[in-house]
Amino acid sequence: MIWDEKPPKPGANVSVIPYVSLAAQKDFPRNEEDLSPLAINAAYPKGIGLDAKVAVTPSLNLDLTLNPDFSQVEVDKQVTNLSRFELFFPERRQFFLENNDLFGNFGFPDTRPFFSRRIGITRNPNTGLNQQVPILAGARLSGKLNDKWRIGLMNMQTKKVNFGNDAYLPATNYSVATLQRKIFTRSTIGGIFTNKENLFGDLSEQQTRNYRKYNRVGGLEFNYYSKDSRFEIETYYHQSFSPDGKKDAASAAHFMGYHHPNIDLNFGVQRIGENYRADIGFVPRTGIWQLYRPATFILNPKSASVAKYINAYGIGTEGSDVFDLRGKRLDSESNIFIFANSPAGDEAYIAYSWSFTHLFDSFDPTNASDNPNPDTYKNVIELPVGDYRSRSFNIGYESSQRYSLTGTFDFSTGKYFNGKANILEGSIAYRFQPYGIFTIDYNYAKIDLPTPYNSVQYWLLGPRAELAVSKSLFFSTFFQYNTQTNNININSRLQWRFRPVSDIFLVYTDNYFAENITRYYVNAWAPKNRALILKMTYWLNI
Repeated sequence: MIWDEKPPKPGANVSVIPYVSLAAQKDFPRNEEDLSPLAINAAYPKGIGLDAKVAVTPSLNLDLTLNPDFSQVEVDKQVTNLSRFELFFPERRQFFLENNDLFGNFGFPDTRPFFSRRIGITRNPNTGLNQQVPILAGARLSGKLNDKWRIGLMNMQTKKVNFGNDAYLPATNYSVATLQRKIFTRSTIGGIFTNKENLFGDLSEQQTRNYRKYNRVGGLEFNYYSKDSRFEIETYYHQSFSPDGKKDAASAAHFMGYHHPNIDLNFGVQRIGENYRADIGFVPRTGIWQLYRPATFILNPKSASVAKYINAYGIGTEGSDVFDLRGKRLDSESNIFIFANSPAGDEAYIAYSWSFTHLFDSFDPTNASDNPNPDTYKNVIELPVGDYRSRSFNIGYESSQRYSLTGTFDFSTGKYFNGKANILEGSIAYRFQPYGIFTIDYNYAKIDLPTPYNSVQYWLLGPRAELAVSKSLFFSTFFQYNTQTNNININSRLQWRFRPVSDIFLVYTDNYFAENITRYYVNAWAPKNRALILKMTYWLNI
């Protein structure tokens, strides 16, 4: 474009988004020992706060929040938990999703120094359920300084929480700083620093015994990607700092990948020190060495008649090994699979898998303690410390997203620890143009262990509907039936966009018992908690 004169400089771009909310909520607590009903707790909280967006430059934004409220965010998608370690649930709150790669992509997928869900969400030690932690205020500066440099700064302050039974979560300040520089064509070097500072205030030493005064992590990373995307190298070193000052508090890793239309080779090695801590990160295991070794070989049919139905097929393997810091093997997972892809994007595969697990503590592989029914776990005999080997056969399919009716499924059967397991999981979705999509997620797990160990059958069903009634009226509802946790969850949201980027939300969420607990006189659909929330946001340009 040729301008007659220079375009005018952009003026201030500032937006303020205040909100008000009203809620009615009710809890139906029960005694942990005999599930007898306790006094019902009813509350009618009100909220008022605001967000502000300031365009410091066209590519650098300052986001401010005061008393934020995330009540309109959809609940987490539940999963059947058969793991010994913490599960990863993705972030859903919009404030933390913007420019999230600047903060959340440091480290490896199972060793992140920063995980935004540590802010404003906690596990209630009395109920075992996740609950919101009030955020008093926060600020985030993120974006590009120029074509080479990106910056991310975040600070959030949360409020003290009283769980009851003399259990508290202290007020906490969270800080994150990242800096990233582009080098070569597509590569970057970057640094991160995180700080979690617990503010104990008037809390007693007994009330704060489970919390560190502070935890800090600093680290550097180098990510190389070749111009043709064939070569990939990722390397990092992170060091944590805590009041105890213990040594071996670092995490380091190196990953290499070669990607070609006919071959994909990857290798990674990672070391996590015994005393490495990232309190605002995601680090399920410490004190380990871990190896990653996936590889795939891809072929394309030369026959035109075959290529109409299959445009790629191949064989591959995925695997990882975990060792303690003295070199003793703790876990290994390996498989070999063959697959075929259609021109539309469908994929079918079969696989044979084998694994090794060393239990260094006794463990119930059915995780029966997740169920509130005391009878499901109080007499469970856990598997003893020792070595276990499992083998399984998998078959699966994933349809192309081009179709109105799509779906996935994966079925596995085989040896599981010292018993057997059959697991079926997947989803079915129907896109009803132009109004919305209907989805059902399903998971069935049948675990048979020899006497005297635990055997179970778990169902997890999750129907969901997301509808656009008009250009300004939206409705979604999510139903989850989970027999592992004996819980039914309903989450429904009605959204009216009465003007651009300004909304009124009506949200209903409910939790019930999914199954009868006869000996404790608990019936299916007995309520656990429920809430009805009305929230209004309004976008103002200044």
